[in-house]
Amino acid sequence: MNKRVMEFLYGVLSVVIVSIATFSCEKDPKVDPPVDPGSSDTTVVVETPPLGLYVKNGMYYKDGNPYFGMGVNWFSLFNSVLSGENTLELQDSYMDALGENGIPFVRFAGPYWPKNWTDTYFTDKESYYKVMDAIVEKAEKDSVGLIPSLFWYVLAIPDLFQEHMDAYCDEDSQTSKFIRSYTAEFVQRYKDSPAIWAWEFGNEFDLCIDLPGGNYPQIVPSLGTAEERDPVRDNLTHEIMTAAFHTFATTVRLYDSTRAILTGNAEPRAAAWHLANGGNWSRDTEDQYYEMLCKYNDDPIDAIEIRGYCDEYPLGLSSPDQFMAKLMSLSKKAGKPLFVGEFHGGGGHADNKDELQKRMDAIVNNDVQLSAYWVYDYPAHEDSCNATFKNTRFYIMNMIIRANKLLKEKAQDYK
Repeated sequence: MNKRVMEFLYGVLSVVIVSIATFSCEKDPKVDPPVDPGSSDTTVVVETPPLGLYVKNGMYYKDGNPYFGMGVNWFSLFNSVLSGENTLELQDSYMDALGENGIPFVRFAGPYWPKNWTDTYFTDKESYYKVMDAIVEKAEKDSVGLIPSLFWYVLAIPDLFQEHMDAYCDEDSQTSKFIRSYTAEFVQRYKDSPAIWAWEFGNEFDLCIDLPGGNYPQIVPSLGTAEERDPVRDNLTHEIMTAAFHTFATTVRLYDSTRAILTGNAEPRAAAWHLANGGNWSRDTEDQYYEMLCKYNDDPIDAIEIRGYCDEYPLGLSSPDQFMAKLMSLSKKAGKPLFVGEFHGGGGHADNKDELQKRMDAIVNNDVQLSAYWVYDYPAHEDSCNATFKNTRFYIMNMIIRANKLLKEKAQDYK
């Protein structure tokens, strides 16, 4: 084939190929869609914040944001129903009042004396949890948080098992085994409820320890206590207390990795270090006081609990504002948020409005994130500090409402 014929055929073939390609593009264009430079094939996972209160960067968080709020102690919420003093229906009406008025949470007690445990939990566990279930469910409906104090009377548990107080230091004692088993049972039962805000061990263990001459639990056999106390094994020390806290807190963390864990303690006594290290009432230096504050709230406890009655002051302080400012400073140094677990007007003027306002102002002005007034719906304290929306101290509930408005504004500054 000569060169001219080959060039002719090659030209014809090129025209045909181009025509086919053009026809194909016009009839069935295959154009990739435009690419969004911000798009990605990676699926974005939005993390859901943990339930309740949790500690992050030394602050309380809730629902993904720093949380500030003032609640109430409702000491008898659970036990008064167990004992038959109140009904769930009556408690529901008081819970409704809290929810309707924006009171954010309550701190409440578990069983008190050994006899209270044996007559309820150990006798009829099903009925025991039926009451607790109903309270948790009602709190969920009313959007009221709960801080249950599981072992309110901290000295009752060894007496349940005819053991001495130092049984808290023995991980194989019946006392320690019960702390672990009840805590595990309780936490697993309620950890998925948004109503549960934090877990607390008991109430004011630190006020029972390291006292000169010894300090021993009450002897009230009719309420299930021992009939006598051993001068050594029942002498309450900070080692006994911290062992109990460690058993409780490590158990909580097995089942709930995020919620705040609280001791239930008051602030350390002004002589806490000297009482622990020499048995005398010499006033602690700030370094000594800070050492005891940290020891009383040791990891895995992740918050520091105190009281705000301001009847006595450590470190030469002399006013509620000074006290709150100093305890806030020390808690920040420890990297743990502060909880003023109880406060009212203080001492012999518990319901003095001016004194109460000083303590509320100290809490709000010093950015204390969490606090709880003592006490709501507790007729036993009607002569001093019981406040409800129905009695003559309803003005205290209004003071708490106003404080929460200010605290909510504080929270905005931390977002």
